[in-house]
Amino acid sequence: MWRSFVVVSEIVVLVFVLRLPFVQYMFKDAQDVVGQWYAYVATWQDRNELAELHTISAAQRDKFRPFQQEYVDGIMASRHNVQIFHKKFCGTDNINPYIHGAQLAQFCHSIETTGLLAMDY
Repeated sequence: MWRSFVVVSEIVVLVFVLRLPFVQYMFKDAQDVVGQWYAYVATWQDRNELAELHTISAAQRDKFRPFQQEYVDGIMASRHNVQIFHKKFCGTDNINPYIHGAQLAQFCHSIETTGLLAMDY
């Protein structure tokens, strides 16, 4: 009887302590930090492949005009942007107002040499 009373009182105290604002604040901070770690690990491969694309296309990018460089930087901001650009302008007859001709072909080839297209659009 005494043992069950102690267990129930410990549970009540634990619930009371866990509901305190300070404890909730600590758990929220810990959850945010762990969430950031998971996001970092989940996007690690994408960041590596985007860095590889930056390296491959650096010489070509240096030849671009400033507005073209900004456009290419926007494309290389995420895997999704690269995939959409490739689907829309590489291997199709769509006209890109910023990059065209040999520049477009070379940039598309740079994209295709990375693993950024491995995932479905």
